[in-house]
Amino acid sequence: MLSSKIKSNCSYAGLLENTAPGLHASAFGLFVKHVSPPCKVLDLGGGSGAWPKRLHDASYSVTFCDIKPQGNFEFPYRQLDLNQNFGNEFSAEEFEAVCLVEVIEHLENPRHTFRQLAPLLKKGGAVILTTPNASGVYSRVRFFFTGQMAMFTDDDYGPGGHITPMTVWQLEKVFAEFGFTVLERGFHDAPFFPPKSLGDIAKILSWLVFRPFMFGTVGGQNILYVLKKGE
Repeated sequence: MLSSKIKSNCSYAGLLENTAPGLHASAFGLFVKHVSPPCKVLDLGGGSGAWPKRLHDASYSVTFCDIKPQGNFEFPYRQLDLNQNFGNEFSAEEFEAVCLVEVIEHLENPRHTFRQLAPLLKKGGAVILTTPNASGVYSRVRFFFTGQMAMFTDDDYGPGGHITPMTVWQLEKVFAEFGFTVLERGFHDAPFFPPKSLGDIAKILSWLVFRPFMFGTVGGQNILYVLKKGE
C-alpha cells in the first residue's frame, strides 16, 4: 500500500490548514452546533493559525497556542509546549471551550494533555478534538497487511509528526477518566471517489471487501468529537 500521508493545499484566509481537505470545515460545523460566540475559546496547537482565525472571524474570543512563534494575528498568541505543564499559564475555569484539532496525535501523552486542560474549562464547557482515526476501516486493513496504521507510518513519524495513534476505545476511556461525556462523534474522509491514485483505490477496496467483516466503531479516516465537561 502507498503512504497514508495526506498533503493538503486547503487554506483559510491565506493560511494553510495542513489537514485532510475539508476537515476544518467539518470540525467547524460541529463546533458551532455546540458552542456559540462570543464565548472564550482556547485553541491548543493551532499551527499556521488557520483554525483560530476561522474562530475569530466567527466572533469567538480565541486565544491561540502553539510551540513555534507565529505571525501577527488579531487575537492573542501564546507560545507553549503542550508536552509540558501548559495549564499553569492560565487561570482555573478561564475558558468555555478548548480546541485540539489534529493535535493529540503529535503529543507524547494524551492523558497529560487532558490533565492540563480540564481545570481550564468552566463546568459544562466543551472540547472539540479531531485526530486520525486509528479504528477506521482503511487503518485496520493497513495494519493487518503492514503493521502500521493509516497516517501512523514511517513517513508520518519524526519531529513534529504523528507519534501517538489513538483508537476509539482508547480515546473514550481517556475522556471518561477526566470527567468528559461525548456530545457528538463524527467522521471525515478526504474525497477518494472517483479514485485519483492507487491509495484511493485501496480505500475503496477496503470499504467494499473488508468493511462487512469489521465490528465496533469504524468510520472514516479522521474522527471528530465534541465533549462536555461534567457539571
